[in-house]
Amino acid sequence: MAKKKGKQNDTERQKVIAVQKKREFMHKLEHICSLIDEELFALISPSKMECLYISRGSAVGVNTKQFIYKSFYGEKFPEMILESINLSLTERTMPFIEKMPEISFAHYYHVVMPLEMCMNTMMEELQGRKACLDFLAGMQERIEAYYNRVMFLCASTSVYFSEMQHSMLKVKVGLEYRNKSEQWKRPVITLTNSKPEKRKFNFKSGEVRSALRMVRLRTDDMIHISIKDGEAHEDKGVFEELSLKPSVFGIRGSHADTPHPVYVLEHALNRLNERTGGVSAGLDQYDAANSVLAGKYTYSTNGKLLIEHRTFGQKSGYLLADITDGIILIRTFLFLTHSSTPEGQKLKEQLGLQKLDINYLAMDRLGTLMNSDILKDEAVCRIFRNAGCGSILELCEDKKDDLGIFRRYEKELPLADKIKKYLASVNAAEDEDGDTDDSE
Repeated sequence: MAKKKGKQNDTERQKVIAVQKKREFMHKLEHICSLIDEELFALISPSKMECLYISRGSAVGVNTKQFIYKSFYGEKFPEMILESINLSLTERTMPFIEKMPEISFAHYYHVVMPLEMCMNTMMEELQGRKACLDFLAGMQERIEAYYNRVMFLCASTSVYFSEMQHSMLKVKVGLEYRNKSEQWKRPVITLTNSKPEKRKFNFKSGEVRSALRMVRLRTDDMIHISIKDGEAHEDKGVFEELSLKPSVFGIRGSHADTPHPVYVLEHALNRLNERTGGVSAGLDQYDAANSVLAGKYTYSTNGKLLIEHRTFGQKSGYLLADITDGIILIRTFLFLTHSSTPEGQKLKEQLGLQKLDINYLAMDRLGTLMNSDILKDEAVCRIFRNAGCGSILELCEDKKDDLGIFRRYEKELPLADKIKKYLASVNAAEDEDGDTDDSE
């Protein structure tokens, strides 16, 4: 009997919670209606009100049937992704009514979108009510804004957690009816993942190296969704294997206009993340793939192909590549101040800085510079600008407050004084050498 009573208590408790949730929803709905038209809430019939409540928006769902659980992600990964996306929809806001405060994307989906769908079935009751009709005129724009926000979050998540060495993640948005009474499709996230091709290459020099096929997720196809005939139509992002014509890099010859597949050594991917100091290797690799496709290049003093690499739109270094045996192979990443880059050569010519000097001064890592005080010292900033490294300063300035992208240190590094003192000592040593030469 005690167990039966406990079950009854649980049932009663659930009923109380359900009543409370419905009361809270109706309170929010009444407030939203009052912002549109003071009489709108009273115009909604009891049957339509019940249908509206049943069709209220819920949190985004997730489908993991095609997702391969591996140690790289972990079993709780889907829950983490879903929680992160729903949290972002709760925290970020969107326009609602002109001259009114914005509302969260989650609030819009939970309360406002069902109201819009309900109002669409009340055109006779709303005739002559300009405020209501004006509000409905913006419905499609608001629906698209919501779905596009979900698409953007999914695309960002896909990029953030995709690493060519381990697994490429695709977080795709599908639109599904939860039940037959639904008036619109709800977003459901599907997780899938795959690994790029890996193969060994035997070069003419006798060298044997393993490399990964360079791929990227075409996010441009993922971050827009359109509403046609009152229904949302999703675009599909795809994984794209990179191929480029050697002629893009100034190569001439019989096969220069034949697309060559792009491969990348794991060493290059590791060095890229190490030198940029990004929280996400996926973001670094996405920038690298886009940089390769952009096709901006130069050649080092010893004739090596250097493909310009951009981090969040700012030049941060070069991808050193070979074009051989029918492929384009990315061998390593060189930070902008590296001695083998044009900018590194300028540092050497103007200041006498060699590779070991740059390493000692920590000028070869974006993460270190991002966590230093160099932006506060105009003399040091001038050194970077004169060497063609101003883009590094702009990147540090643009992203200095973005904690979700670059690793942060507990304390700011006093790098500016270290650089100035070191250069002063180098100059003093050179002056002493000059004096000795003159005396002789």
